[in-house]
Amino acid sequence: MLNTLFDRNKANMKSNFGKGVVLAISSSIYGIVRVFDFLKQPMLFLDIFMIILLFYSIYLIFFKTYSK
Repeated sequence: MLNTLFDRNKANMKSNFGKGVVLAISSSIYGIVRVFDFLKQPMLFLDIFMIILLFYSIYLIFFKTYSK
């Protein structure tokens, strides 16, 4: 039973929705880390890259999941 649940979750994470969720979570975690100033020397390039990833994840979740 646990194996079936893992296989179903693995298949969902390979979809565009799953990729978008993973990117959104990682971007949000980075944003929280930046807001609470856990990073001592942040890079501007990394900030821009994570903002782009957040917008791309929103695109994957809302627009790419319904087109087949």
